[in-house]
Amino acid sequence: MSFFEKLKRNRAEKKAGGLGLPKVITHLPSGNFITICTFVDDKQLVFDRTLTNVLRIVYSIPMIVLICIFMYGIFGFSYYGIFDYIGVAFCVILTIPCLYGLTYIIINPNRTIIFNRLEGTVTLPAYKWKWLNKETVTQPFEKTRFSGVRYDIYVGILGTLDRFAFLSSLTGRQWEDFSALVWYMDKNRPLPLGKVFDPYREKDYNRRKAEKFPKPLYPSLINTSGWAEWKGAKKK
Repeated sequence: MSFFEKLKRNRAEKKAGGLGLPKVITHLPSGNFITICTFVDDKQLVFDRTLTNVLRIVYSIPMIVLICIFMYGIFGFSYYGIFDYIGVAFCVILTIPCLYGLTYIIINPNRTIIFNRLEGTVTLPAYKWKWLNKETVTQPFEKTRFSGVRYDIYVGILGTLDRFAFLSSLTGRQWEDFSALVWYMDKNRPLPLGKVFDPYREKDYNRRKAEKFPKPLYPSLINTSGWAEWKGAKKK
């Protein structure tokens, strides 16, 4: 993305009423958008960021090492002065977040993010201590806040500062991915370009036709007409 494109996006974000990244289709979809999805059809996109067993082991090792070090600092030596007690208090304070992190890794709560195209909603895993019960939060896509930091796009929970990274691209194409997401979530537009959506194009077209082709929900700076592409592919 060029400097001027970033400047335009920043200005648009300020005008978006504090909702973070503006929901505007500005780029054609990139291949990365589909490869990181766990499930794709004409109704839902699913991003599963739940830790795998390998990652759980990798993340657990440093936590266990730190906990052992801090526990040794608490119980492993005698106390002779005020500085010793300060050191113990410091170890206790540092042990708490390590125990929290280890508990999180062991329980491995659900980190699935679901975008429902037809209902216009986003389902997120609950944050804070609610993940112990594996609770979820469903909120309107229109009001959901999205933010971009370097190579990641974050989606936030309404009314909180909690957010989850779900679109990542080391090639810096996350903006194309976000545009594709907005395109997908606009149920009044054809499905985004891509072979993965081809089996659903006719069904999606008939649905929009039955609804008398309502106006798009989100603005676009590019042509998103996909019916001609599907019709041409069918003739071939």
